[in-house]
Amino acid sequence: MGNRKSQRLGTSFQTDLPVLKPFVLGKHHHDPLFHLRWLASIPPIWIAALFLAWPLTAFAQDGFGTVDAFEALWRWLPFLTFQGFLFNVLISVFSMVIGTALGAALGLGQISQHGLVRRFSWFFTQLFRNAPWL
Repeated sequence: MGNRKSQRLGTSFQTDLPVLKPFVLGKHHHDPLFHLRWLASIPPIWIAALFLAWPLTAFAQDGFGTVDAFEALWRWLPFLTFQGFLFNVLISVFSMVIGTALGAALGLGQISQHGLVRRFSWFFTQLFRNAPWL
């Protein structure tokens, strides 16, 4: 069928899919990696200079110096360490303990012989399964 149509149109290729045109790589070919090649051609020293100049321009815009930054960090260090970090660890530990206990209870509830407990455990597990809470 496609061979007859291509013969009628006077084309030289044979195909069963007459709606497809042959692929010809011409001079108007777009390189999908053009931007990556351009970025890779930048000398590494220019990239390093850019990353070094960026903080220096922010530093030059304000009278806040490195000594002031370390003084502020030193002043906040007890709060960050003893209240912020340890509170974060405490929340994580309690979350793991509560999650493990509830998960074990729901798992045992799903194999329970009581129909109501089994259905409630199944429903609660399905409700929170793969929910993006964090």
